[in-house]
Amino acid sequence: MLNFFRKHQKGIFVVTTGVIILSFTVFGTMGSMGGAPQVKEELLVRAIDGSVISLQKVQRMVHFLSSSHLDSKDDKIAAVNLLNDGALEKQFLESSLGKLLAEKIAVDLQKDMEKILGQVLSFSSYRNEQSPFISAESVWSQFSPELPKVVRELTSQSFHLSLGRKFELLSQARLHSQMVPSSFIKRILAYQEKQASHAETDPALAYADVSLLGLHSAKDWFGETYLKAVSQVIINGAALAKKQGIKVTSQEVRSALMANLQHAIDLLSPEKKPEANLYQIFLTQVRNLGMTEVECIDLWKDVVLFRKLIEVSMDNIAVDPAALAALQGPAKDQMKVKKYSLPSHLQIRDLTSFWKLQVYLEAISSKKHFQEHPLLAPTELLSIDEIEKKAPDLVHRNYVLQYAEIDKKKAASHIGLKETWSWQLEESGWAWIKKQYPSLAKSSAATKDDRFAALEELDLKERTEIDRASREQILAQNPAKMKELLDASEKKTVSVSVTKSGLDLPFQGLSNPSAFVSLLEQVHLQEKIDMYTEDQQHYYSFCVLEKAVSRTVKTFTEANTSGALRRMLDKKLENAYVEVRKKDSLAYMKKDGSWKPLSEVTEKVARTVFAPALKAIAQQYKTSTGKEPTKEQLESTAFYTDHWMVSFLQKSLLDAESGLQINKEDALSSQWNLVQEEEILERGKYEALSAFPFVEGKWSPVLSLVTGKPCFFQILQNLPPASVSKAEIERLKAPLKRETEKQLFEKLFSEIESKHALSLKGVL
Repeated sequence: MLNFFRKHQKGIFVVTTGVIILSFTVFGTMGSMGGAPQVKEELLVRAIDGSVISLQKVQRMVHFLSSSHLDSKDDKIAAVNLLNDGALEKQFLESSLGKLLAEKIAVDLQKDMEKILGQVLSFSSYRNEQSPFISAESVWSQFSPELPKVVRELTSQSFHLSLGRKFELLSQARLHSQMVPSSFIKRILAYQEKQASHAETDPALAYADVSLLGLHSAKDWFGETYLKAVSQVIINGAALAKKQGIKVTSQEVRSALMANLQHAIDLLSPEKKPEANLYQIFLTQVRNLGMTEVECIDLWKDVVLFRKLIEVSMDNIAVDPAALAALQGPAKDQMKVKKYSLPSHLQIRDLTSFWKLQVYLEAISSKKHFQEHPLLAPTELLSIDEIEKKAPDLVHRNYVLQYAEIDKKKAASHIGLKETWSWQLEESGWAWIKKQYPSLAKSSAATKDDRFAALEELDLKERTEIDRASREQILAQNPAKMKELLDASEKKTVSVSVTKSGLDLPFQGLSNPSAFVSLLEQVHLQEKIDMYTEDQQHYYSFCVLEKAVSRTVKTFTEANTSGALRRMLDKKLENAYVEVRKKDSLAYMKKDGSWKPLSEVTEKVARTVFAPALKAIAQQYKTSTGKEPTKEQLESTAFYTDHWMVSFLQKSLLDAESGLQINKEDALSSQWNLVQEEEILERGKYEALSAFPFVEGKWSPVLSLVTGKPCFFQILQNLPPASVSKAEIERLKAPLKRETEKQLFEKLFSEIESKHALSLKGVL
């Protein structure tokens, strides 16, 4: 499913973010015209160098840091500061400084933290009412698999966590929340909903809050007290930097702000450049913040000085030569290989997906091949007619249709009140109304005036209902009017994959979709179908623009994405359940003697139905390892999914070693092709390579360089020993950096406390 969005995400992102930039540059300018009155600066505290920290400056800094271009991905945040490149995130949340500061001001922060966690615990993330498994939470977990653990600890154990740990978890969640646009989350949910129901998207989704924890701005996440403390730490850090001789000019700061703005614009709209001059946009952003250019530069100068203070400390870190020598160790063997691994659609991670794969293989393979090789790609395919007979949902023909649609209820609203009343008072209209509405069935009204009076005596609700129904009936009796409205409707073009059942068609009101499919099969190119309806509610006109010459068999991914495999699996399990429970009745029976619903015993039934495949995996494991799988392995999901992939790769490895072509070209066979890529492997990085001889031309066994992703490779070339990489040196420096950060912060905060250079009293 995500492949579709990855393919089109660039276009989606450009459209949504282009609107954001336009609103910033146009409406922001309008809102800031006239300037702001000057406010007298009031002393809040004195910085560690004795300079004044005014209440107003801290207010400005809090406001400036409360938003950055990272917030543009959240559709619930109206105003975004494009001049801020994420100072709060980079200097505090991504480093140890954030947690250290939270712990220093824990007493002052406690009230805000309780309020924030209260909002988190009361927040209900978006979930489709009809299909609860479609939720914002599940989409977030796809992008960040570690998120559920963070959210679970934060929500279920918050009462037992220290304030520092709470802040740490909030920081992790905040950083993850800024990675994916909410508009993108909604597009995925809309796609999932359409696939699940083949109907319109939940209208509530457009306005739903699909955020991670219901928190949006930096103030929502960490509270005003924390931002006030951050602001004063930055200002005091800038003072310390100046005491140490670190300097920065106003022109440098202005250039840095302009660079931040340009970077934000490039991210928001990478292809379409704004027509306005960059400096004009910069001034607009400054005005939107309610500041002058001088005030804005003054704030960012403190941020730049604070950053330079940290950078100087980091630059002074020297890696211990002994540690570096230990890291380098003996010369590192490395080799250039051609690696073979499974494509993403074959990296099965759960048993349901494995069941679907078995259903698919059984449907397209000859009976003999599937029974003998349930774990391998099919080499003996059934004919397309045989596949369609066994599994109609797997055979499709591609069309490009141009269509227009109208909903009779919506179209009827175009009929005016005068025309409606005129029809109601005529003999035929009045007779229809009396037949439909019992309250008027015995009415003796004979004239138009009498009929109008009878209608007027009805309560408003019933009268409104009669008017609505009358409009629809007027349309139903006037096909020419309906056709006129249909011809005037917007023409849309859609590519559809049509199966014999028609269950995948994206049109509403098809009570008998197979009948529509039969009609499509008979229609010629450019031929138009007028006024098509099955439910007398949704009306369509169609024109076939393109029609595939022949039917084709869906790939596993196509069949899975369309929902065909889910339907086929459900049907197979439903049919099998009747027989399965006869052999072990007690396991499937309730206390009252009735049968448990299939939904409660799905996995148990599936394990019985697909027992041959599971036994084949266990046997393959025994053959390759020389030992029987344990009871725990046989009961786990990972054992079967992992070793199915290994079995598949082992057969491919044997073919590759024998010189057989393992990659096919036709669409149906190519879905089993392995991903081939050249890569440089280093022995010390992977435990699986520790005893493997690096011999050019040699094939490796099937192994996992990365957990859960088995592969094999052929050595193309031995390479000279590798030296210690920059990344490894940085990894060695990481704990030293954390300790340096801590020492710097302790020094700065100690001076802040001794000079009483921070105040958290009062409300900004």
